[in-house]
Amino acid sequence: IPGYWGHIAIWLGTEEQLRTAGLWNDLSADLKERIKSGHYVLEALRPGVQVNKLVNFLNIDDLAVMRPNFIKSTAEAAYYLNRAQKQVGKEYDFSFDIETDKKIVCSELAYVVFDDPEFNWAVGKSVGRYTISPDNVAEKGFAKAIKNTEFSFTPIVLYRDGLEVAASDNLIYQFEKLIK
Repeated sequence: IPGYWGHIAIWLGTEEQLRTAGLWNDLSADLKERIKSGHYVLEALRPGVQVNKLVNFLNIDDLAVMRPNFIKSTAEAAYYLNRAQKQVGKEYDFSFDIETDKKIVCSELAYVVFDDPEFNWAVGKSVGRYTISPDNVAEKGFAKAIKNTEFSFTPIVLYRDGLEVAASDNLIYQFEKLIK
């Protein structure tokens, strides 16, 4: 996978977070059971799209946590959560082709779940297919993206080589520097 970031996932939330947000009843019974057993992270891996424990996802050195700037209501959160849960069980897309969502790769999760045309996702073309990389998703957390559109993400936590980058170190600048 070209670029700095090699993987992305979507945090669904704990049972308490989802109940507090008024979203718990929007989930399927199967997903509720997964979340009750500590599986909060939606990700696409070789076996397919699944909900995993955070500890499994965190077997990494670098991490950016990005908060969506565009979710303003419970109804909007429910919409995106519903789109996210529809991805569970899909096969992994070894062709990395975003022109179909029948199979999914990790970065395509964001592309499919956050499907608003206003996102204007940056995509690339490789071997005759349109693809989206984790770096393309990360670019939605750049200062320019945040300034120019609400359809962006704000980096709120950043780890590099296993060490947290302090918020006082201009987190967004440090985040952009990793990719550039």
